Amino acid sequence: MNKFIAPVTLSALLAVTVIAALPTFAAEAPNYDATGNYIIAMHTLGSDATHDMSLTQDASGNLTGSGGSPAGANVYLWTITSGSVSSSTIDFSANYTATADAVTPQTVLHVNGAIASDGSMSGTWSDNYQGNARTGTWETTSGHAVPIVAAVHTITASAGAHGSISPSGAVSVANAESQTFTITPDSGYQVDTITVDGSAVADASMYTFDNVTVNHTIAVTFSAIGSNDSTPDAFSFVDKTDVALSTLISSNKITVSGINVASAISVTGGEYSVNGGAYTSANGSVNNGDMVRVRQTSSASNSTSVNTTLTIGGVSDTFTSTTLAVGATTGPTDKDQCKNDGWKNFTDPSFKNQGQCIAFVAHLSHGQGDNDNDDNDHGFLHNCKAFFSNVAQDIRDWKNHKGEGKSNHDSKDNHDGGEDD
Repeated sequence: MNKFIAPVTLSALLAVTVIAALPTFAAEAPNYDATGNYIIAMHTLGSDATHDMSLTQDASGNLTGSGGSPAGANVYLWTITSGSVSSSTIDFSANYTATADAVTPQTVLHVNGAIASDGSMSGTWSDNYQGNARTGTWETTSGHAVPIVAAVHTITASAGAHGSISPSGAVSVANAESQTFTITPDSGYQVDTITVDGSAVADASMYTFDNVTVNHTIAVTFSAIGSNDSTPDAFSFVDKTDVALSTLISSNKITVSGINVASAISVTGGEYSVNGGAYTSANGSVNNGDMVRVRQTSSASNSTSVNTTLTIGGVSDTFTSTTLAVGATTGPTDKDQCKNDGWKNFTDPSFKNQGQCIAFVAHLSHGQGDNDNDDNDHGFLHNCKAFFSNVAQDIRDWKNHKGEGKSNHDSKDNHDGGEDD
């Protein structure tokens, strides 16, 4: 064997035994046109060699061409006997036509690889040089395949019962052109869903694909007008700030609207109450017109927010309370803030008990004072304190009076007893 062959052909001959040199046909339409001239680097057993490669690809993806090694000299020549580009895969077989040691016995080479998005190619090769089975890897170092842009694309349009889409079926659209579809419900029905390429889009009577460069799908369904609707109108809570620490905080009430069947309700980060009922964190259901509020326990730290999210029929809003800053004081705005010893958290104004705190809130809710008028607040608190002080004094006076009466009665009994003696 010629010693020159060993270092070159061990990496250069890209062959695998082929029973017959039959033509191949692309299994899938090619995404790339590999027609062109390339330099490819072959690797095996620690040796590298370069090959020239010239390819011609037809419209079906079938390949013809030739190559040789080393690149630029082509001492060892080969000719493609079958091959194709299918989708983004290249595959071909070739017979060596020179030199003698590659022809007798016939060396057949096989190349398989992938075409990357930039048109470069790489993969594996194998051969049967001198009866041996050898494999290696390869990649292009010069030249690129070109992406194939279809001249015509297909948009597949379909419609469910009780309506139509026009045009329908497989609609051909020239590359970069636009296509509009008209959607028409039957009488008594409405568009329910429009799905484009597997994703929902907003309901409409028309849909347009602009600058079409790939295939698409559009599917439409319809529903009876007045059918069940469990998705409510949007609702919102009014957030609260400067709330007391570690206190139950209730939101404003929201009214459920826009549904005609029961809708699922759930809460995270707190509890909810329907129509003034007991608070719960369990999943449930509500009806149109129900009034709902949420509550939470405020943070134990100053200037810290707590979030409670209510979800009804897939529509959500979050109620947030934020505790007052360090050193800040404020009066209660909700009677729940007075409960569970919450009244003890207030210093301006301060309270002696839960009753005073609740009375203060009641005063605010009836328009007899507000949090922005400190004089009114302190005046009302002064009146509350005076009232409770008077009540306490009346109780003490009553007890003292009752005590004096009992003392006189005891004295009379003692005196009478003395007379009997």
